[in-house]
Order: sequence, then C-alpha cells, then structure tokens
Amino acid sequence: MDRKSALIETHGEVIGAHLYELELQAQAKEHERVARLRAELAELTRRRDEERLAGEQRLMPFARAMDDARTRWEAATAAYERERRCGQGALVPLANRIAELTGELCRDPRQARVQQWLVAKPEDVPQPREDHLQ
Repeated sequence: MDRKSALIETHGEVIGAHLYELELQAQAKEHERVARLRAELAELTRRRDEERLAGEQRLMPFARAMDDARTRWEAATAAYERERRCGQGALVPLANRIAELTGELCRDPRQARVQQWLVAKPEDVPQPREDHLQ
C-alpha cells in the first residue's frame, strides 16, 4: 500500500489527500534545503581548498629560506665542533704536563725526607751531637 492510500484509509478521503499533499510539499522543501546546503558546502570546500593552496604557495619562499638557514646553521655547527675538538686535542699534552708539575710542586717535602730516611742505611742516618743534648 502506498503512502497516499494509507493516509486516506487512516484519516478519510479529504483529510488523507490533504495530508498527503502537505507531506509532498514538506518533502519538496526539504529537498530544496538539502540541495542548497550541498551547493553551499561544495562552494565553501572549493574556496577553502583554493585558499589553502594559495597560503601554501605564499609560504614556500619562507620555507625555502628556513631550509637554507638550517643548512647553513648545520654546516656552521659542524665546523665549530671540528675546530673545538681540534683545539681541545691540542691542549691535552699541555694539561698532562701541568698535572705532572702540579703533582711535583704539591708533594709535601717532609714526605720526601721520610722516604729518604726509610731508604737510608742506619749507619748513614746522622746522629745528634753530644754537646747539643745538654
């Protein structure tokens, strides 16, 4: 059974036919509204895509400049690190010699004397003089 027949059977001939016409009008309005919304959506989507593409094209020179700057920065950083490592490598022999000299200078002279006494033979150890004991 179609929709018109169902409405006529439920509500009678006059009211059912009128309700059917109202439904057809509502459906036509809804189809028009949906078609209008779809057209607007399509137009907005097209404009968005065009504007996005134009924005990307405007940004391309800036992106290239950033890439060039990054490349130059990376090259400068690599050169800096090479020079820094080279300079530090040249300092190693100097730092080693400074450590040796500092160790020599910081050694306690009393410790050196004690070591001398420890390796000396007992007969070589100076004895106090008798006249100083009084």
